[in-house]
Amino acid sequence: MIYILLVNYNQWENTIECLDSITRNSNHNYKIILVDNASKNESADKIILWLRAQTIQFTLYKKEKDNTIIPIDNEFEENITLDSSNTLCDVELSRISFVINNSNRGLADAWNIATSLLGNCNYDDYVWYLGSDTVIPSDTINVLYSYISMNPNIRAFGTTSLFYYDKERIQCCGLGYGSSWLGVYKHLFQGKIYKEINDNTLRKKLESIKSKNRYIYGNSMIFKFDVIKQVFPFCVDYFIYYEELDIMQKLESQNIDIGICYKCLVYHKEGGTIRANGNIKNPLSEYYFLRNSIIFTKKYFPYKIFTIYLVSILRIINRIRKGYYKIALMMILILFNPAYQFEEFKKRNEWLNL
Repeated sequence: MIYILLVNYNQWENTIECLDSITRNSNHNYKIILVDNASKNESADKIILWLRAQTIQFTLYKKEKDNTIIPIDNEFEENITLDSSNTLCDVELSRISFVINNSNRGLADAWNIATSLLGNCNYDDYVWYLGSDTVIPSDTINVLYSYISMNPNIRAFGTTSLFYYDKERIQCCGLGYGSSWLGVYKHLFQGKIYKEINDNTLRKKLESIKSKNRYIYGNSMIFKFDVIKQVFPFCVDYFIYYEELDIMQKLESQNIDIGICYKCLVYHKEGGTIRANGNIKNPLSEYYFLRNSIIFTKKYFPYKIFTIYLVSILRIINRIRKGYYKIALMMILILFNPAYQFEEFKKRNEWLNL
């Protein structure tokens, strides 16, 4: 069984398109767990209306402040209590389980909620953390099962993400790589034409980046369930970005073989969850990229923090040169104190008017 975990926040149109593409697959040997991360629009209601219009079994849950998940549609189903350690709970899951979260504590927190419902998983099951701003072809589940059967020793792998609006071009071929000294990372084969990639070119490229810090691209990560048990619960410090790098660091000592199912395609609306603003990413993106690079480096590579600050100063100079003065000021403040989440930072620095 493949369990597909999705997170929605204010993007019900994207999420419904993603769900629709999954349910159109000819192989139905999968289940979906969707978490709405306390959307501020009518996302949850829109998704529920769509689910009720389908001929698909689904169960609706609501997460309360006391960490209890209550089934809404079925009064005979028992409540699920999540403890502080996010223990895996034994739940008989429907084809689609939809959990409405009571607060938004970031992507990893929603992953933890969804993952906590997988207590009935077998060790041979797989868990796919998929971005809800994606669309998959109708043969995707078959492609995944074929890859799994041919690569039984690969317990963690990525897929090929293509640009949704340029479907021949690669956004990321499964992995990211880069330097933890500089906090600079790239996507494998980004911008390349997908049809130009084959087993040979992939093998050569992977050999050339062997010494780099590598991670599975967070928009489409697939793990065997026994691997999930080693890294669960996920760190909730980041809110968004760097979660996948944190997971890879946890797996570093586990000797896990990491692969790429490059024939499995995912069409990604890059920026669908975090919208772009002008020629650079919006303040929220800029905030978390810098803040999280500092938090991640201090956690795993404290001896490299000096170079992270040096590179960050160069980035600040570049923002000033381009006229993004508020962004530059925000980045300077982050260097002095990266502790706050973005909304709290905005409240403490209202004068910036971000």
